[in-house]
Amino acid sequence: MRYRRTGEMLWQGKVLGDPDAVTAALQRWRDDLVRVGLEAGATSEWIGGHLVDEGFPVECLESRHVKAALGAMTVKTDQNDAQGIAQIVRTGWFKAI
Repeated sequence: MRYRRTGEMLWQGKVLGDPDAVTAALQRWRDDLVRVGLEAGATSEWIGGHLVDEGFPVECLESRHVKAALGAMTVKTDQNDAQGIAQIVRTGWFKAI
């Protein structure tokens, strides 16, 4: 997801879970990105490391904090999780690891 500083969503979509696909999806906004948030998990080091090597401002979020922040959501879907993580990153309310 991509948001303006005002919180308005600019883009939402799906990409394959590999570094090249994620890089290609973010490339359009490369110069304007303040943070790229990834929840810590099985592929976050692989994808995040690639993004860092490409010069993206990556933050890896501690998964227990993300789970706690998203725990109040009544409907758990990948889309809702992505929106919640985007909101956490946008506000800066996370613990980076």
